[in-house]
Amino acid sequence: MLRVNETTLSPQLRAAVNKLNWQFYRLVPGINALASIDPDQPLDAHQRNVFICSNACATTLQQRNLLIDNTQLTPLPALSPYEMLWPLSLADYHYAQPLLIGWQIADHSKDERWQDYQAALDCYLLSQDQKLPLTVRYQRLLESLRRFHDLIEAGDGHLQRK
Repeated sequence: MLRVNETTLSPQLRAAVNKLNWQFYRLVPGINALASIDPDQPLDAHQRNVFICSNACATTLQQRNLLIDNTQLTPLPALSPYEMLWPLSLADYHYAQPLLIGWQIADHSKDERWQDYQAALDCYLLSQDQKLPLTVRYQRLLESLRRFHDLIEAGDGHLQRK
């Protein structure tokens, strides 16, 4: 692992790693796995801790369900808007049950973004489901992030920023 302070990987580092036929990865904290990155693309602030693995090491990590190869991602089916996974999951927690009732009986008919917010929460919940394949969990985590970003950009009132 190495810490990269720039927004791009140096050409010398990329050349050295390429010569060894190794790959670059980053940690995905939400699912505690490594995901491959394109070394030619700029890095965001969350990608600055870079891991470099040989193909043999990457294969071992993938077999242990600790590594995602972005080239193996396939499109996922759309979420059902009526599935409402988040409230069902919260019902398993005793401390959340009093809050859940208010959430369920609230009138969301005038809330044009409610289904978007619900879908973002459902995607995050699916990303935490250990029974799902790691690639599906990763894609749902990315979808959740994208949905929350869209809500923020739309100025949605469900998400408060200070």
